[in-house]
Amino acid sequence: MCVSEERRFAAKISVSLALIGGVFLLYSLAYYRIIDPEGKPFFILSYSAPAIAVAVALVFILGLLMRLRPSEEQRRIWALFAIASLLNLAAETIWLIYQGILGREISYPLLADIFWLSSYPFLIAGLLLLLRGYRRLDLGFRRYTVGPVVALILLVIALVTVFLVIPVVTDDSATLTDKLINPAYAYLDMLILAPSLMVALSFSGGWQGKAWMLISLSFILMALADTLFVYLDWNGLYGNVNHIDLLWVASYLTLGIAAAWQELILARSLRASR
Repeated sequence: MCVSEERRFAAKISVSLALIGGVFLLYSLAYYRIIDPEGKPFFILSYSAPAIAVAVALVFILGLLMRLRPSEEQRRIWALFAIASLLNLAAETIWLIYQGILGREISYPLLADIFWLSSYPFLIAGLLLLLRGYRRLDLGFRRYTVGPVVALILLVIALVTVFLVIPVVTDDSATLTDKLINPAYAYLDMLILAPSLMVALSFSGGWQGKAWMLISLSFILMALADTLFVYLDWNGLYGNVNHIDLLWVASYLTLGIAAAWQELILARSLRASR
């Protein structure tokens, strides 16, 4: 069984890498105008990529949930991430239809924003349960990293406030919706970035820890992508061809790979217990 599980895991990795590579190739071809970056096919393909990525990740997460017992805390964590992924899938699908298929200009708030913003409480709750679960996994905690991690988090918050939030809220031409939604994304991303950095930098790994490290990497990529998008979009620098969109694709798929890795660990544990 372990061999087949490892093959399934390798297949999931291959699918994820193929999607990331395909999106990178698509944007590179558009960037060098080998394909038309203004054409409808490119719009549809580029806006489909995040939706496909989060759908694939959701399938991987649901596969893991089917193996976890209801009483396990890991199941609660992954259930929260599954709900967040489902909300993100709804948002990405709406974004695909609105921008990729209908080709409409961005105007806030979109229905997609409601789904994206609704995903944050589930992500944050899952991360907090994850931090608590680290103690039960008996993974090493590097106390000397706490100070630098806190300093890094405060620095990032300060930079986001100065270069992103303040310019938006002090702009007389900005609508009330702009002043609410853009800072909301910025600070909600900070709420998932803080525990993600703590997990990534302050806890040791191990077989179990690798899944949590991948989760942290996923949310770090998400926070980076959201922050760059808000900054570039507000300053009129976000065009049709943006390789930063690859960060969302990578973020979703990294979370899916984390679930696939956790499923493989469960299969190995079951085999060892027999």
